[in-house]
Amino acid sequence: TDVQGCREIILHGESGFLVPPDSENELAMALIKLINDPKARESMGKKGRELVENLYSSDIVIEKTLSTYQHALTI
Repeated sequence: TDVQGCREIILHGESGFLVPPDSENELAMALIKLINDPKARESMGKKGRELVENLYSSDIVIEKTLSTYQHALTI
């Protein structure tokens, strides 16, 4: 759904679909699109994995965490 934590990683139509919270009809339509389009599922899955690897790999997360701690020590 189009909420904080999801919208930051989903590129609508590229790595998934963002649907408004509490919108059962739009969620159902998005799921039907994915059920009926195997190529879109595969493409979105690959794009989603690419985004996660490029933005949230363990190396990147550890580096940013350590950087935050180091910055906090200098304050």
